[in-house]
Amino acid sequence: MRYLSCLLVICCFGVAGGAAAERVFTPGTSGRGELVYLHGVPVLRLRGSPQEMGAQQGALIGPQLRDLYAGYFGPFLRDGRLLREAVAVSRLTLAEHIPEDYRAEIEALAAAAEMDPAVVLVLQTFLDLSKLVQCSMVCALPPLSDEPLMGRNLDFPGYGIAERYSLVVVRQPDTGRATVSVGWPGLLGILSGYNESGLCLTMAEVYAAATALDGMPYALLYRRVLERSDDVAGAIALLESHRRTVSNNIALMDRADAAVVESASWSQVVRRPRDGVVFCANYFTAAHWAQEPLRGDDRLELLAEHFAQRAPGADAMRAPELVALLDAVDLPQFNLQAMIFAPRRRALSLAIGAPPAVQGTFVDLGWDELLGAARSRPVLELEEGGR
Repeated sequence: MRYLSCLLVICCFGVAGGAAAERVFTPGTSGRGELVYLHGVPVLRLRGSPQEMGAQQGALIGPQLRDLYAGYFGPFLRDGRLLREAVAVSRLTLAEHIPEDYRAEIEALAAAAEMDPAVVLVLQTFLDLSKLVQCSMVCALPPLSDEPLMGRNLDFPGYGIAERYSLVVVRQPDTGRATVSVGWPGLLGILSGYNESGLCLTMAEVYAAATALDGMPYALLYRRVLERSDDVAGAIALLESHRRTVSNNIALMDRADAAVVESASWSQVVRRPRDGVVFCANYFTAAHWAQEPLRGDDRLELLAEHFAQRAPGADAMRAPELVALLDAVDLPQFNLQAMIFAPRRRALSLAIGAPPAVQGTFVDLGWDELLGAARSRPVLELEEGGR
């Protein structure tokens, strides 16, 4: 039985059916930024200072951001009261923890997209205010797999709208590591992504009782992790050093290591691979705070059974097996994005579109292709097999 979340608080407006394959973004350039399609996937390349990257976003995807806000968030906030409350909460709590460079990017994006800066702020904080992200992640290491692989389902209520606007964002800031993320217009933070060192990060929300709003909005924090860390150990240390807001599982993988960080506002626990694999969904499983899955949610059970029943001496796991496993544990109505990261090759295989995306076509995207020919600075060169 598939798990249907009872916590989708914005289901006050529904749109029947899935999205058709279409190109909603318009290729173009703005300053050093550009929007292109690679094998049918929209890729937004941003380069420069925070102000420059914000302005590039507003110029290149402003119409789509306004459409997405009007069609998706507008009905949810239609009476204005909820928007005012979200803005007030964001300003009083989360906003003060947003670093200056991200604030500058928010302001530049709002100006270029001709949107209220308060609305763009809420787009960075709404996930901390309302839990919506239903996900599952699997990290496999050799010899279980032929190379380090991270598989990720992003299950999110799309209502026939959000699935049309999935977007790959490539950021090459003047300072910090270059990153690639999969998200939507206006989302400055990262829910799924990796950096020039090959460090990969994905997340799943956890429905723990206690939360806090006294910290950086979590999607921005995860972007910071990728901009300032080279490996799993560095990412864990950076997460530990920051105030955290809501409870999440964070899957991390580099070129040789992997971990799941069970992160709450008051503590975090690191789970390491066992027999070459570590996986998670929307629950904590570490012994001292383990949660029972909701009735009918068998995703963790299915993942455990798959690896327990794998025959000794079986061929090393490759991407097709991982895709099939993701398909077995997705939430079909909400599966807007599915992806596999290969950190040693700094490669991404991505399926987006009408749910379940995991049953669609996966497109292979390499690092150099994603960054494009024009670079603000050389990318970090790594020897094969090293970190």
